[in-house]
Amino acid sequence: MREAEFGTNMVEAISGHRVKDLVTKFFYRNSNLCFHILLHVDGGDTVLFREFTEYAEYRKAFSELQQAKFNNMIINIPKKNMALSNMI
Repeated sequence: MREAEFGTNMVEAISGHRVKDLVTKFFYRNSNLCFHILLHVDGGDTVLFREFTEYAEYRKAFSELQQAKFNNMIINIPKKNMALSNMI
């Protein structure tokens, strides 16, 4: 299996075949549109992959996750999965 790298500080790795569905949660924080990518995995668990405040970054990551799921790649869940703007 190949690995899909989505960051350097990983907390968990999930095989693409374990991902049953990719879901996006849209919400507003301080009048800014934000995006959470959630992974529904086998066993009924839901894992927060990452939070985005930029649509282009979200869309790119979502597309890469779809490919990782389809090609049974390892998906590394970042340790810091909240958008950078939320850490300030």
